[in-house]
Amino acid sequence: MYDIVIARYNESLNWLDWLTPEQKSRVKVYNKGPDDLSCPVTENLPNVGREGHTYLWYIIQNYDSLPEHVIFMQAPPFDHFKFEPKDMSGVLSEWIRETKWHGITKGSTSYSHDITREFRVKEYKGMIYQSSFNFGEWMDKFVEKDVFPPKIVHGCGFFGVSRKLIKTRSVEYYKKILDDLAVDNNPESGHYLERSWHYIFNGHRHTPGVTKLLILLIGILLIIGSRIIYTG
Repeated sequence: MYDIVIARYNESLNWLDWLTPEQKSRVKVYNKGPDDLSCPVTENLPNVGREGHTYLWYIIQNYDSLPEHVIFMQAPPFDHFKFEPKDMSGVLSEWIRETKWHGITKGSTSYSHDITREFRVKEYKGMIYQSSFNFGEWMDKFVEKDVFPPKIVHGCGFFGVSRKLIKTRSVEYYKKILDDLAVDNNPESGHYLERSWHYIFNGHRHTPGVTKLLILLIGILLIIGSRIIYTG
């Protein structure tokens, strides 16, 4: 089972009509905007912390009853990715398959070239609430040391992750980051978080099930091969 968690402010959600009935049944919309929506809303939240606050809120509130896999996304995705609304169902299906196979979607390595420990977000669509830390310091405090720079980034906060990886961290851990985000609607730390999800969920330490299976099969083949050579 899976959930599709959508962080929404004032964007249209008409693209949900392109999803399959099963996908629609798994959608959870967390709304931070002032307007009423025609689709069911799981919860209205204060407009703080960017999409990362929404994702963390979902994790904390559902920590003991998480589905096997969760897709996290902003609404709508078309400002960030080059596909049409009619393609959304297929894209989600691919993200779900990828999460089932690997524990977390693959992410991108194309962001890491411009990330340094001193990285700051000085401006983004107007004013920004400055963090007390640069990016490297923030990761040391809220993620862990010795994983900088982040080589894998889930661009624009779109990714899938398994319950198993989410629960490699405690609910108290997620609450600590949530508190850091809840100070403003555009905190600098929200931009840091967007670049850190893979490491928050320990994706860098995770060996996907398919990889484990391949290692096991290779081991079996080596044993069989050695026995054939020995008996021959």
